[in-house]
Amino acid sequence: MAKVSIPATVQTGKRFNTKDSKQDFRGEGFANGDEFFARVVTKNISLKDGSDQRVKEFKLGPYRVANGLLSIEVPGLDKFTRIDFTKKR
Repeated sequence: MAKVSIPATVQTGKRFNTKDSKQDFRGEGFANGDEFFARVVTKNISLKDGSDQRVKEFKLGPYRVANGLLSIEVPGLDKFTRIDFTKKR
């Protein structure tokens, strides 16, 4: 099991989302109290032929944003993992 937490809103970056950016996305995202779902796809990749191995998908939630964080517990992770957060409508 792995715990994953990321900021719920776009933060100031080193090169992007700064005062000099053409578009400033800082502050956009999820507000405290918003409910969200997480879709996790995790897999390994074959060193021989590049094919996907042991692909697993988890649909988790709903969760609630707390303290400005999107926080989830993922039941299992492999080397290549993608997590999509979507706001509950």
